[in-house]
Amino acid sequence: MKRLYYIGILFALLGVWGCETVNPLEEEQYKKQIYLVGAYDHVFTQTVYYNDTEEQETFISVAASGSLGLDMDVDVEVAIVPEEVGIYNEMFIGHYSALPWYSVMPEEVYNIPSMRVTLKQDGEVYERIPIHVNTPLIHCDSNYAIPFRIVSVSHYETTTDSVLLLALDMQNEYSATYDMTGSTHLLDANGHELDTTFTGKSKVLKAVSQYETRMFYFDYSEDDEDTAAECLVLTVNPEDNSVSIKPWNTEAFTEPAITASGGTYSPDKKKFDIWYEYTGTDNNTYRKREQLTRQ
Repeated sequence: MKRLYYIGILFALLGVWGCETVNPLEEEQYKKQIYLVGAYDHVFTQTVYYNDTEEQETFISVAASGSLGLDMDVDVEVAIVPEEVGIYNEMFIGHYSALPWYSVMPEEVYNIPSMRVTLKQDGEVYERIPIHVNTPLIHCDSNYAIPFRIVSVSHYETTTDSVLLLALDMQNEYSATYDMTGSTHLLDANGHELDTTFTGKSKVLKAVSQYETRMFYFDYSEDDEDTAAECLVLTVNPEDNSVSIKPWNTEAFTEPAITASGGTYSPDKKKFDIWYEYTGTDNNTYRKREQLTRQ
């Protein structure tokens, strides 16, 4: 009987405790703070496509931490703080790294309509700050960053993630990694292809402008990194998808001068079919062909 008595008391207490249980998810689980999305990793990289005629838009985002919505509207202001680029270079890249240092993006390259956002009560936990980029002013080998810092909030506190470097990954419709099948042909006096040798490799085509990409000459390796001496530029005519070819740097180009060239690009197959001719040191004329198929 005593055992039944105690069991009854236990169930009664459990019933009382059950009625008073509070769902922890109904209460804030974290400290409310305001931060820049991506600032935890210090550098946030956005892909932007070259466009010769229109500004392109990218963004950063301001957000609030916490498990619940905001109790009130929060006004947030950010600012461009150039010295943050140097601080990042010193702290995270250093003087002995092979990685390039970031430089501050020139003001004429971009514009920001507003440096302020309002995080709405019970609304989205983040808001975007649009950035308009004048892409023709960005050299393909530049390593720019726009350094942002939260400078004021109307409520709550900022976190350590209040500084963000925005970097841009510049692309175009043709920039990608391709599988190359190449061939070199000795030409006779009538331009007929005689002896032929073949090669193949993976090649990276780097965006230069909206319709231009840069690639290493034939079977040269990207590991050489001598772009001035070893690179060609492919320019696609958007009206008929014909391709013209020229050295990246005519004065520094180490290969024989290209005497004729041409090709086509297939948007459906995402494939280049190009050729170029030159006169060798033996005074013979050669033609190189490359078929580049996007991976």
